[in-house]
Amino acid sequence: MFYNCGGDDDMMPTSIKIYSDERVYVDRDPYLTWWATGFVMADPVDPKSLSMDFTIDFQNKEMCDAFENAIADKDFSKCERKDNKMIITW
Repeated sequence: MFYNCGGDDDMMPTSIKIYSDERVYVDRDPYLTWWATGFVMADPVDPKSLSMDFTIDFQNKEMCDAFENAIADKDFSKCERKDNKMIITW
């Protein structure tokens, strides 16, 4: 089955970093995409010990406003806005 989802015009720069204490499992610098992922083969780790830093640089103020409003009541360790970029830590 094939799903027609975000096209090239919908892509935005995103970055992702997943870590536990001092060990970094995934560290992707900003790249143009519409879906950020990261996979790594590693020793078993307690999911509750993991943290993730995620950034998304929106194309315009309206898109960033809509995203910020949609996550307003969500529980993040940290959520910060710089111009049209959202920086979120889980």
